[in-house]
Amino acid sequence: MKKKFIAAFALILVLVLTLAPFASAEAGPKPNKPTNLAGTTSDAGVTLTWTDNSTIEDAYLIYRKLSTESSWTYIGATDANVTTYVDTDVVKGNTYEYKVKASNILISGGDLRIYTSDDSNIVSVFVPLTLIIIPPIVIGTAPAAPTNLSLPAGYTAKPDAVSLTWTDNANDEAGFIIERRLPGSFWLELDRVTANVQMYVDDSVAANTAYEYRVCAYKYALLSNILKSDYTNVLTVTTAAAPVETPGNYPGASSWAVAEIDKAVKAGLTTPDILSSFQKSITREEFCEIVVKLYEALSGKTAVPVNPNPFTDTSNPEILKAYNLGIVNGIGGGKFAPNNNVTRQEICVMLLRCIKVVHPGADYSTVGVGPFSDENLIASWAIDAVRYMNKVGIMKGVGGGAIDPLGNTTREQAILLVYRTYEAN
Repeated sequence: MKKKFIAAFALILVLVLTLAPFASAEAGPKPNKPTNLAGTTSDAGVTLTWTDNSTIEDAYLIYRKLSTESSWTYIGATDANVTTYVDTDVVKGNTYEYKVKASNILISGGDLRIYTSDDSNIVSVFVPLTLIIIPPIVIGTAPAAPTNLSLPAGYTAKPDAVSLTWTDNANDEAGFIIERRLPGSFWLELDRVTANVQMYVDDSVAANTAYEYRVCAYKYALLSNILKSDYTNVLTVTTAAAPVETPGNYPGASSWAVAEIDKAVKAGLTTPDILSSFQKSITREEFCEIVVKLYEALSGKTAVPVNPNPFTDTSNPEILKAYNLGIVNGIGGGKFAPNNNVTRQEICVMLLRCIKVVHPGADYSTVGVGPFSDENLIASWAIDAVRYMNKVGIMKGVGGGAIDPLGNTTREQAILLVYRTYEAN
């Protein structure tokens, strides 16, 4: 029986390079080839990344050649699931080509077998020459360095902000430069403040993350050159974890729907009237009200009702806004039928018209969708909308290939349909 041979990186490398010529050529479990190979340059060399498409590889083998060469040279390997490799043995000014293979190593009865995938795509990387920058000649004396970079007294860690304070020891500075980095990375200028300021609030941080800060004073010399002082001590600050949001209380809602209902509420996509009796079928009027909120949330604009009112059975301004936007029509004879239950095909039409108003130039094709087993029940004016909303995963089928175009929708289902359309657009 075959036993999978799993080894550390170094041992895999030795086996591939030393024993591969004696491995069996028997067909076996060939790994899927890696894809999306890409390369970037830095002071460290050429960094390669790729996509792991295999679940059975033991290593990835990396090959390189100069762009002027025809033969490939093996240069190294990574362990299974490792999709990054840094080639440090490069010469600046050269263009290199790289490819990667996945390798699977098996032992059966003492017989070593090595199976390799097809080659990844080939990536070409130019290693640029070092640019030597001659610093400008400045005349003058830098300001005295600030000291005692610290947290303010009584500081409490927050998930979205860090407060800093320091001691100003100069009397001729133009201001202070605040720098920040993730531990072990490069320093980057975060911001500047004017002279005599001795505090700063960094509100561009992520929750539960460690940052390092330092501050220097600066002033201008001849020809607008900047003279910088020495830096303060390096201060390490870890932000607090983000608070866990607890969904609101929605009695009668299905447990699987509560989280998305809460998100819809926070996005302003609901009305008080539909945040109860969640299993009740939603009416044409109720859905009009939330589809107008969807339009306003997506567009950032305030909808305006049509004037004069074309309907004799409603004066609801939200219905008149939806009509003015072209999202809804009446049922004929000057009627809108606000209290009728809205059908699933009507919901598809209203949602599609809404996003078309917001994004008129988007692709709304329905190639490859359907046919549904009950497609004969879909009205001709709704077929494209039903197909599109099914294509993008908003209006799903009900089983057996059916879409139930004439079926009704509960309030909680309608809220989720509007919220998912908002998320998708």
